[in-house]
Amino acid sequence: ESVNDFIDSEKRQDFLLGYYLTWINEQKQKLHYINSEMQHYLDWKQERLILFKTYNEYLFNQNFIDFADILVLAWKVLTEFGRGELYAKLYKYVLVDEAQDLSFAQYELIRALCNGNIKNILMVGDPRQAIHGYAGANSMYFLENFKTDYNAVSRPIRHNYRSSKAVINLANK
Repeated sequence: ESVNDFIDSEKRQDFLLGYYLTWINEQKQKLHYINSEMQHYLDWKQERLILFKTYNEYLFNQNFIDFADILVLAWKVLTEFGRGELYAKLYKYVLVDEAQDLSFAQYELIRALCNGNIKNILMVGDPRQAIHGYAGANSMYFLENFKTDYNAVSRPIRHNYRSSKAVINLANK
């Protein structure tokens, strides 16, 4: 093998690693998590199922979780272990800031936390400032789903309380 073949092979491996890690993260953002009931994922290609399972087993065996697991595991605790009911009894109010950048997993975590019992939810956000689309965020959870799921009323804030007039005028230019 030549040095160029090795470099091309290394680039291909780096590309595939990045591709599959991104794919694993996307699955976790959909709240997919492999456990003993793997039949839910039979529509995945076999190599993806093996890769997903192996990756998660490796993390588990090292007592690690990745960033996406934080949401998945918190959601599982609230939904599968009945903790959503406990928190819904403890708390009367929920505040979600930067709601324009909610992902599916984050929105479902909020729903699990509220457990159908907490109705006093305030979401604050500006869809014009949504910046986390690359990570699965979608302002529809804030603009549409929240209104539908919680019969929410939208109240726009027309005054900017954060910036001076000079900064606002410059931004508008």
